Amino acid sequence: MMRNVAGANGASFYIGAYSSGTQTVLDYQTFSTSGGFSAVQAIAVGNSDVGTGGNDYTAQRQGTSLTLGVGDSRIQSLAYANGYLWGVSEVKPSGATTPQILWFKLNVSNPAAPVLVLQGTISGAAIGTGVAVFNPSIAVDQNGDVLINFSASGPNMYPSDYYTVLTANASAVSAPALYQASNTYFNSGSLNDQRWGTYSTAVADPNNANGFWLSNEYVSTTVTGPGGSPGWWNTVTAQVLVGGGAPVDQDTLPEVPALTISNTSPTVQAGGSVALGITATPIGSDDQLSVTISGVPATSR
Repeated sequence: MMRNVAGANGASFYIGAYSSGTQTVLDYQTFSTSGGFSAVQAIAVGNSDVGTGGNDYTAQRQGTSLTLGVGDSRIQSLAYANGYLWGVSEVKPSGATTPQILWFKLNVSNPAAPVLVLQGTISGAAIGTGVAVFNPSIAVDQNGDVLINFSASGPNMYPSDYYTVLTANASAVSAPALYQASNTYFNSGSLNDQRWGTYSTAVADPNNANGFWLSNEYVSTTVTGPGGSPGWWNTVTAQVLVGGGAPVDQDTLPEVPALTISNTSPTVQAGGSVALGITATPIGSDDQLSVTISGVPATSR
């Protein structure tokens, strides 16, 4: 099962994935207007998918014995940036009881000779016991930061939406970050393997070098499903800024006013006083400042 993405070097890239029973294998192919389709090359990703073929992954949910049908091991999303091709799919590594997410990075600066340079898996264990992670999407921003958007569900949680980030030049993704939780479970009325949304989306923001836009599904009691089921699908969109690109509310920063003392060496007669000439300039027009001076030594004469 294939996904394709256009590159900046005149080629479109096609990637398929399957389990050999011991590992995930990527089928890689390119297309160009001048040369047409290339021959298929097989790229072994390693001990990542040794499950039952990845055709019918399921996930548990809080509040019901009905499982979610969360897809299969097909390539779910690709992204191209600066000579590299990134992709994600679902896998079940050796010993895993729930689906995980495989991510990989191919050097395709020479489209005819792809090289696997980086790979990893995202596990639901960082979220909770028995948690499955599924329906991933991937994007790369202008700085080379990579974001993976995905869903998660388990016996003690409702289906919820997370993302993780692989910053430029890093080799491991960050801990999963929650951006939208469900407040109930979804029930379509079928007996089991309730259908969940097929894909999430992740897109680099063309107007912000540090930005991404995400969308995904979640369940809310604000919408009732057929037959009075407790909740129904909703869609969430979110903007994520990484790499120090988040806008800053200046009023939340520590503010240090400019403080000027014009009379820094005062001479004071015994029992007298003298003006120090203090001028305090606030940062914002709504700031209120007060100055307290104590223990100032004086020269008396």
